[in-house]
Amino acid sequence: MDFPWLEFAGLMLAFGINAVIPGADFAMVLRQSVVHNRRAAIFTSAGIATSILVHGTYTLLGVGVIVGQSLLLFNILKWLGVAYL
Repeated sequence: MDFPWLEFAGLMLAFGINAVIPGADFAMVLRQSVVHNRRAAIFTSAGIATSILVHGTYTLLGVGVIVGQSLLLFNILKWLGVAYL
């Protein structure tokens, strides 16, 4: 099976556009830098980048399709989310 380069490029383009448009993430980093210091803003930016990487990875791996087809996996994921909250 060949790697879906077109889909990957489209997703990376969407991530890139999202990264340069100010939004809630930008507001959070700005707040951290104003209220705390530059170091706190850098750690906040690293956390945001890590979360984007995690979400993008499981999206590319098709976890949504797998969980959608397995009631057991769906329930496990649901209860893990309940326990987390």
